[in-house]
Amino acid sequence: MGVSCSTPNSTACDQIGLAVWLKRPALAVSAEIRGRHFSLSDRSLSTPIVNHRRKDFTGYLRGIGLKRRYHLPVHWEGAAQPPIRPAVRVRIDYGSGPLVETRFRVWLRAGWG
Repeated sequence: MGVSCSTPNSTACDQIGLAVWLKRPALAVSAEIRGRHFSLSDRSLSTPIVNHRRKDFTGYLRGIGLKRRYHLPVHWEGAAQPPIRPAVRVRIDYGSGPLVETRFRVWLRAGWG
């Protein structure tokens, strides 16, 4: 997970990117951070899709509160004390059976892409 602004080391756009790699192909993946839901549906960084399934998923969340909630400056190179590790809930749709849900903390990095 990383800050995803078009200007290097900027947090002004208040957007993060999150990528998830799975062991087996799935139809869809969504995530939630601090009650904000978003789809990991950006296919620009995806491996080939086979039978409507893939193993890697990427999505973006705008308005996460990089300055207000995480107290990051407009120019940030990744050093934060304490380190920023938001709780992330991920839901995976494999296409059969119930959705699989997992929770973990992810380090927020300064750069994305």
